[in-house]
Amino acid sequence: MTDAGAPRSGSSGTGSDAGAVSSGLEASLRRALTVALMVWQVVVLAAVAVSETRWPTPALVAVHVVAIAACGLVLAGRLPFTPVLLALYGVWAVDYLACVEVDGALLLAACWLGNLLYAVAALTLPRPAAIAVPVLGAAAVGLVVTLGNPVWSVELSSTLVVTAAAIVVAGQLSMPTLRGLARSVDEQHGLAETQEAAREAARRASHEAAEDARVLHDTIVNTLAAAANGVRGERGREALRERCGNDARRVADLVAGRREADVPSLSQLDAGVAVRVEPGGLAGDELRRQEALLAPEVLRNLHGAASELLRNADRHAEASLVQLDVDRDGDRLQVTVTDDGRGFDPGSVERRGLDRSVRDRIEAVGGDLRVVSEVGRGTTVRLRVPLVAAAQPQAGSESGDPVDAEAEDTATARRILERAAWLWSASVLVVGFVIEAVNRPGQLTPTYLMLLLASLGSAALWVTTRVRRPAPRPLLAVLVLLLVPAFVAGMAGIDYGRTEVIYYQAIALTSLLVLLLTYGAGRALQAAVSLYVGAAVVLALVMAMSDPDAAVTVLVGATPAAGVVLGWVGFGRLVTGLVTQGGRERRSAARAAREVRARDEVVLARRRWRSAGLASSLDVLRGIAAGRLDADDPAVRDLCAQEEAYLRQLIQLSPDAYRMSVWFARALAESRQRDVRLQVRSGETDAVDEDEAALLGSVVVEAVAGARPGSTVVAGLFPAAGGRSLVVVGERASLASISSTARLTRLADQDVLEIELASGTGRSVS
Repeated sequence: MTDAGAPRSGSSGTGSDAGAVSSGLEASLRRALTVALMVWQVVVLAAVAVSETRWPTPALVAVHVVAIAACGLVLAGRLPFTPVLLALYGVWAVDYLACVEVDGALLLAACWLGNLLYAVAALTLPRPAAIAVPVLGAAAVGLVVTLGNPVWSVELSSTLVVTAAAIVVAGQLSMPTLRGLARSVDEQHGLAETQEAAREAARRASHEAAEDARVLHDTIVNTLAAAANGVRGERGREALRERCGNDARRVADLVAGRREADVPSLSQLDAGVAVRVEPGGLAGDELRRQEALLAPEVLRNLHGAASELLRNADRHAEASLVQLDVDRDGDRLQVTVTDDGRGFDPGSVERRGLDRSVRDRIEAVGGDLRVVSEVGRGTTVRLRVPLVAAAQPQAGSESGDPVDAEAEDTATARRILERAAWLWSASVLVVGFVIEAVNRPGQLTPTYLMLLLASLGSAALWVTTRVRRPAPRPLLAVLVLLLVPAFVAGMAGIDYGRTEVIYYQAIALTSLLVLLLTYGAGRALQAAVSLYVGAAVVLALVMAMSDPDAAVTVLVGATPAAGVVLGWVGFGRLVTGLVTQGGRERRSAARAAREVRARDEVVLARRRWRSAGLASSLDVLRGIAAGRLDADDPAVRDLCAQEEAYLRQLIQLSPDAYRMSVWFARALAESRQRDVRLQVRSGETDAVDEDEAALLGSVVVEAVAGARPGSTVVAGLFPAAGGRSLVVVGERASLASISSTARLTRLADQDVLEIELASGTGRSVS
């Protein structure tokens, strides 16, 4: 068994995989009850001090001091819980054996020590120990006391077993409900975190795939296009060689799965372009100071967007001069790129490249973009990104507000406490009626009035709080006022401490106190405690005038209810603290798991570049950079054009469909080798996992491999009713042997292969 303070659930019957809420509930319950056991030893010591005993008082004091120390060691995690609990049954027997009178303060204190032991075992131990320990412990103690203390009768001893059985039944009926609530909350949290992990992994992978495509577009694709179009003069050829070398290194890192570690500087924007660039605005140390206020990802995206604008001006705009200004605009850093080139119509097709490589980058980090262009009058593009509290890319952002998460944990703890309060109230009242009926059959005692008043007050609060929150103040006031007559009626059931004190049901009053503690405002609770304590003190003073021993019994009898209130306060704080702490630990672990999963998905998304076969493009870049290939050679220019066209196909693959893009890239590489034209018409629809992607992707690769050189294959994954549908179109008779699970349709000169998959699964439905 674990100690009372350890938030582990395996010893409490909830399973070793219990979540934060379940573990918090079990640990809080055990710790609170251990504290109650320790505190009640002090009450028994007080009763020993004012009572006549059969055994020496110092010996009894020593026994309870040892019991207090043992409970403290359990709380500190130095002693196991269960052996100490079992040993306390022996302490309880010692107290009974020490009693001289059957109607006295020590007997009442010992009686409620036994009741507490029943409750602790029934609520914290796993089955069957939760049933066996209280019942067998009560029977053993009753037998020992009956044999060892002549003043006891068998009838009185039998009440121990009756009370134990009633408490066990109540505990076994109530705890599964409370534990079920905790497990339900844990399951909801687990499901939500699993779904969020999948969404965040997909967002991160999609973001990285889109950024990789932009990097390829801004580097190798544009460089190959520039080489294919030819360069002007020696300065242009030198700039092209430098760009080819730089791009080859970046693409090699991309294929190897590495991302540029260094954060670029805006002072290096003009590197690798032939057009004349005139910088303006911030420079030197001031520019570096402002850059330091940008999040690294924001600076990377701003640098990439501005670099693309310079390359566009260099290659497409036929500009002779570009003005580059970097300034601070309030809480934003602003980069303005103005060229004197030919300009364009903002509604024309040229805007697509601007959106893909520039706008997407800026908006992904919370920035904005403004374009002013007119044919024949040049172009001005203003980029602005936030400083200091820069928004992280959507794909990498951490979802969930920590404040909201803490509030949710607090609300969860309150739900548990409310459920526990009602289970406690119902249990103690039912147990009270059962014990009174069994112990004093056929007698209409004042104890029934106490139970009735507590039941009516609890029922009224139950009905009201089902339809209204918070509980109305008038009702809370009525519950407060009910405490006094209920307490007096309970004490009247044992003749105000003079007879049959063993039958006193102090615990039944806690129904009202616990509910007031759970639903009442601070003033209502203060008034309730004040009235309860005041009624006990006044009644004790009245009894002291005629029977001092009875006065002590009244005070001892009032203590259990007061102790439950204090214990409930501690239990509430423990539940809230442990659930909140467990929630933080759960969220921290979930963040780590999301990060690992996201990284795995990013690695998967980047596999497309290895599958695409970029070696030939890298060879061309390296050849031009090293001077082995002459960029003025028509054959080299034609080779650059072919590589550019192939890479443009790759970067058009949707970043959202990153699993299927790996296979589409592999199929594109296969089509290139076999001189087959592959057209990928897929959008954002993706496979649900790698297995499904492999199932569908292998069909596309096989279709390309079986196609005739010079022919065309069209493939795409599309949303369909209830799932997804892979469609492959090829020449007639070219797809017949690919997949027996697919639906093949023969047209006049084409075959259409279709595989449908159910939503959320990799199961074929056709």
